[in-house]
Amino acid sequence: MMSMTMFKEVFSELIDYLVERIQNNYALQILPNALLANSSTSATFASILLGFLLKVRLLVFQFLELILIMPRGVAARGIR
Repeated sequence: MMSMTMFKEVFSELIDYLVERIQNNYALQILPNALLANSSTSATFASILLGFLLKVRLLVFQFLELILIMPRGVAARGIR
């Protein structure tokens, strides 16, 4: 059995990769489902997952803000 410290360290580093793999293969959803259902890993994994989702949410809001603020002429010309 892996210690919770090691579990948190490993999954915190690999959560981006895990989500990317799940997008390509939905059958892999069984892994986070099992981690969330297990009483010994549920709270830790939920915390890691929540941190990931908040990070993604922030990136989406920053992207939307950039699009909404950018002048239409600049966007039309494709200036980067």
